[in-house]
Amino acid sequence: GFEAWLESVEGPANIERATAWVNLFRYHRQTQIVTDAASLLQRAMNSVHDSFSAERIGLPLARYLRDCYTRMITLLLEITSSPGTLGMIAAHEGANWPSKFRALVKGLDKFLPPETMQTLVPTVAYTGTPRIYRPAVRSVISR
Repeated sequence: GFEAWLESVEGPANIERATAWVNLFRYHRQTQIVTDAASLLQRAMNSVHDSFSAERIGLPLARYLRDCYTRMITLLLEITSSPGTLGMIAAHEGANWPSKFRALVKGLDKFLPPETMQTLVPTVAYTGTPRIYRPAVRSVISR
């Protein structure tokens, strides 16, 4: 796929641009992985009825969802270069995690201690490749 193509790109500027494009596709692929992880947890919650099943079934899937979501946000941060992509971060953090994903994880709180529930919150620390955020250059030519 694109990862293999990226290895063939030469020149620092070309590598930087190609990496940005590949990371864009990685981000979009990761959004589906997050959706799939949420679906797994949602289906599994039908089997969670006490602390034992919460620890054995729900907790590993909730951790997987958290990790997939964190990876998705990291990939998004790695491609952020415009106010639009910056706005996507706010949309995920302000709407998608609270309404879609935290709601699934919250179903475990009646069976797991608060300390364990706190570990299921995605990190806000950036864990990706260090980079400088710079807005994309937009040009308009007119007469």
